[in-house]
Amino acid sequence: MILKSAVLLSLFAVAIAFPALNETLKDEPSGRVIGGNNAFNGQFPFVASIRDTNNNHFCSGVLISNEWVVTLRTCMQGRTTLNTRVAFGSVNRSGGWTYTIWNIFIRPNVDPRVTSNDIALIQTWNFVTLDNLVWPANSPSFRLSGGQTATAMGWGNTAPNGSPANTLQWTTLTVTDTNTCGNFFWNIMNFDWGNSFCTVTSPGASVGRMCTGDDGAPLVIGNTVHGILRFSSCGIGGGFPDLFLSLFDFRDWIRSTTGMCCF
Repeated sequence: MILKSAVLLSLFAVAIAFPALNETLKDEPSGRVIGGNNAFNGQFPFVASIRDTNNNHFCSGVLISNEWVVTLRTCMQGRTTLNTRVAFGSVNRSGGWTYTIWNIFIRPNVDPRVTSNDIALIQTWNFVTLDNLVWPANSPSFRLSGGQTATAMGWGNTAPNGSPANTLQWTTLTVTDTNTCGNFFWNIMNFDWGNSFCTVTSPGASVGRMCTGDDGAPLVIGNTVHGILRFSSCGIGGGFPDLFLSLFDFRDWIRSTTGMCCF
């Protein structure tokens, strides 16, 4: 892999202040947050909007350094560095600072029905300018387990048959136990859910859940990213879980691909 610079900002949490810069599947991605809340600029500074060259958002991702974004492999299927852009710094679906792409790395040996390798990395052409609106997420130090709550955000549909959100939406979700997750994705869907975990609507949140257009959306606790959305069940009906890839399980691949030391 060719590095653009010998200096890499460490993946999740190097506390250095950067000045603002005014620069400006064949499986089809599915997904918005249903029953979500409007986010404000700077609330989730690590969220990436992945777009085509006409500035149309089609997937989300998460910034993990000043040049690397994690997203789904299915989001990048058929994409190239010439027809893909990534934007940061705005909760508006078409706003923010847009960057061209230097390289796309897709985890190899992916079976469409196996979620465990459905991950990709985007490397920006120029280093991303970091400030209070744009900042990398922290690296996970453990795998989420049943009963833990976390926050998810995205620009997907606000209803199963609704329209995409213009403003980034967020909601609180609860991680389910492995039996609930496995029963749905393996026994019902015949879907390998290895290296993943499931979430359901948190108590007290009547309709908060992920939906079509939220693919690649981050799941975080504070500023630490634990997962990205792989599958939303919003089109199936109520009561079914959503599936997130566990980034804790992909640390070795991310480190070896990016050359970063500390993910």
